[in-house]
Amino acid sequence: MLTISWRHLICAVLFGWMLSTLGAQEASMGPEEVFGPYRAVQTQEEYEYYLRENRETPDLVIYLEGSGLQSVLGTKKEGRWASATFAYFLTMNFMNSASLCVPQKPGMELGMVHHDDAKVLHAYTAENLLTVYARCIDDALERESYRHVIIIGGSEGGYLLPGVYQALTHKEDVDGLVVLGAGAWNQKESLLHLSQSPLPMEEGYRQELRRIDELIPQILAQPESIEEWYLGWPYRRWSSFFEWTPQNALEGIETPMLYLQGVLDISNPMESVKAVEAMEKKNITVQYFPNMGHTPQNPQQMAEIFEAIDLWMPTLREDG
Repeated sequence: MLTISWRHLICAVLFGWMLSTLGAQEASMGPEEVFGPYRAVQTQEEYEYYLRENRETPDLVIYLEGSGLQSVLGTKKEGRWASATFAYFLTMNFMNSASLCVPQKPGMELGMVHHDDAKVLHAYTAENLLTVYARCIDDALERESYRHVIIIGGSEGGYLLPGVYQALTHKEDVDGLVVLGAGAWNQKESLLHLSQSPLPMEEGYRQELRRIDELIPQILAQPESIEEWYLGWPYRRWSSFFEWTPQNALEGIETPMLYLQGVLDISNPMESVKAVEAMEKKNITVQYFPNMGHTPQNPQQMAEIFEAIDLWMPTLREDG
């Protein structure tokens, strides 16, 4: 059984090259310094999010993490950070220009891994994540007024972002939405498309994708199961993500949105983002990266992603 998200492993690798290849000042900032200023905040419902305040700026960047059964910032070992998620790179990019907010997933604890936690596995559904993320964001916006608010969703976080936005009470405070590695389709549609993809991928992964036709009926027949797994996730998680379709939420969103998509993505097919373009919504900008897969995998790709976001942000401010 696959128990560790490959995205998490990629982030660990990226973290390694960041410390070895960036300039001296940036390279000296390990996760202790980057994550240390984050403080845990709880909503009335006892949902948790992490806030890194920058009193020098009135802007806020909110990040929704991709899939994984580890805490949204990364994992700790013996009290110190042992690995970091994409939140590390996001924080490094924005910490001097904005406060940052990262909602925690239902039932998870800071720095912990929850692969065998039945409570977390049961709570890990699209519906629960949408509820928790929206409530955490609303709580942050109720506690403080900000000049500009941007929400960035990576992978699973981007897939859920349109629904999270629609569920917000304070959506009028949000200036823009950024989606990295997600599109318009539900995950059943994406897996079915990927099962026929000609893109290069590990043979074991390709063979698992090709089982999706036979597994869909099994998953839908056991939608509550946390004992039966496919591609690193229990059937309960898959059944909920098979049903939830981002395009339905996108229809009613007029807030500026930026979609960033790797052409070589073998987790979220590029065609799912083409379906976003086909909606012909004037508020949506799409940018493709020809040599990138599901996530940035080298310093140049990481720089290109953040440059695209930085260049897009003045445009949305003019629109606002």
